[in-house]
Amino acid sequence: MNYTKTIAVSELPEGTQKAVTVAGQDVALFHYGGKITALCGTCPHEGGPLAEGNVERGADGVLRVVCPWHGWKFDIATGNMPLELGVRQVVHDVKIQDGIIFVSDR
Repeated sequence: MNYTKTIAVSELPEGTQKAVTVAGQDVALFHYGGKITALCGTCPHEGGPLAEGNVERGADGVLRVVCPWHGWKFDIATGNMPLELGVRQVVHDVKIQDGIIFVSDR
């Protein structure tokens, strides 16, 4: 698995998200609850930019990003949808080295 250098951790404060490009693909980075996660940044419904969506905590305590175009929701850690429609966002591995966020290309 290859990792791409993206941004400094300082550019992604707690409680924020940001779009980056990894191997030519849009990736949404999230920094919530002290953890940085990464999902495919394009909603599978109609291509909405997930990094521009709001992150909300569901009644089940799970943090989900809400696609700003049509409201599809994805768990920011697992990529799963709450309604189990068989749709799941690709989750990228994240490594932090010397204050820089590296994201896998899968």
